[in-house]
Amino acid sequence: MTPSPTRTSGIAQGLAVDRFGGRSPSALGVPTPIVVGSLWLATGWIIVATLGYVLPDRYFNDHRVLLGLANSRHIEPGGSFGSTALLYHWMYPWGTPDRVVLGIVNYTIVVTLLVSCMLVSTTRPRLRDYVWLSTWVIMAAIFVGMLSKELFTIVVAAAVALGLSRNTITGWVIAVGALVAYALGVRLYWLATLAYAVGLGVLVGPRRTLAAKLAAALLLVVVASAALHIVTGFYLTDVRIVMNVTRIDDPNVVSMVLNPLANTSVITDVVNHFWAWLNFVLPVRLLASAVPQQVAFAVWQIANLPIIGIALWRARTWLPRNVQWALASFVVAVTIVLAAFDGDFGTYTRHQIMLLPVVGFILGVPQVQGEEPSSVV
Repeated sequence: MTPSPTRTSGIAQGLAVDRFGGRSPSALGVPTPIVVGSLWLATGWIIVATLGYVLPDRYFNDHRVLLGLANSRHIEPGGSFGSTALLYHWMYPWGTPDRVVLGIVNYTIVVTLLVSCMLVSTTRPRLRDYVWLSTWVIMAAIFVGMLSKELFTIVVAAAVALGLSRNTITGWVIAVGALVAYALGVRLYWLATLAYAVGLGVLVGPRRTLAAKLAAALLLVVVASAALHIVTGFYLTDVRIVMNVTRIDDPNVVSMVLNPLANTSVITDVVNHFWAWLNFVLPVRLLASAVPQQVAFAVWQIANLPIIGIALWRARTWLPRNVQWALASFVVAVTIVLAAFDGDFGTYTRHQIMLLPVVGFILGVPQVQGEEPSSVV
């Protein structure tokens, strides 16, 4: 059967030479990802250069630890700090440069990956999409504007988005391989992210009812909690207790998420897990804190839920169903795993920023040839 000349489908449409239906992007009044990416670079470089003047000293704790390890004669791989320091040592074999220089390099890599994901996508970003992506990009500049683990998690997420966009065996191998390589080389719990994503993709499934989806997701967490307790003697959310026990009286940590129940069984662990997940995804209680940055974060995070959720749901109209569901499963899996371990909203936000390439890939409206400009802005 010969495809319609007026409407291409799936990934092939994103590879079309004329990506804007015969009209230039400027005619639509919406800039291209490359133009906006250039603005993001200029803005981000300024942010990176000024971080040392505006952020409290404690925000550079991880940077100092990684700097000491990266510049040491012998780096012992293992653990997130040691393995991340080794990756930076490979990036800068001649010696780690000044924080501003390496921060600009890190940030440039992130924006390049983001724009790449936007260019291979078959959507066209609208002005509102660029605005929302800009809030993510600004935070990315803060988190990767120094030696940080987040640079490499963003690389992994970009590999997932770019790999799945191909919808070929090679693409799927790239996506899964990136997750496995990072898990085995840096952070072992990323295997849990992969397991959750596969489990959600297989058990939940796009054709199941909402009740069946929730039941399957709950089953995955129950199995993970029970398995971890059998193997290690610890529950999933015990990590949060260990992280927060020494910081309860710290005035600088005012957004901690504590377990509401003592972990005595798989049931209490699952309750604690989903309690934390709801707090992180819908941080309503921060709205009453009267702390400006916490209120701003709460508004931003709450808005992310419908914006990203609708984008993932709408992606079924322009992505192959297996790719759309794999991306949705990956995003949900990341939030579930982070909710098990992260102890406060700041840590969760820093870890969540790795989803930036995926968000850039899915935001926008499907590009259809012959579409009227008025439907875009």
